[in-house]
Amino acid sequence: MDFTINKHRTPNNLFYYLSGNFDDNSARLLADRIMLEGMVARAIFIDTEHLNKVTFSGKTILEDLIGSRQSYQNRIVFTGKHCKKVGWQGCRFLNSGRPSGHICRNKCKNCKCKNKNHRNQIN
Repeated sequence: MDFTINKHRTPNNLFYYLSGNFDDNSARLLADRIMLEGMVARAIFIDTEHLNKVTFSGKTILEDLIGSRQSYQNRIVFTGKHCKKVGWQGCRFLNSGRPSGHICRNKCKNCKCKNKNHRNQIN
């Protein structure tokens, strides 16, 4: 399987960084991880920036396994250039065109956060 999930956790949030090809098996693996580890997170960020290929069936399986669960509504945020290929209608998306893992220093062209103390912004 050409797919990996790297994880980072903060006290309130969970971050998944996906890479490789996102297909049926990848969707099931991600759904299992979300159901196992995501219950206590306020927000779950799923970064799609490093995916090579996304199959429609993978998106459909992930939506079927996670999308209908009320406990995850409004907590899952998809980021990166493939965010709309993996996420489903009704999800939250962040895709500002900045590289994944961008650290905002309030000097970005068209910076929207305007927060000089802003730490690590995942878009």
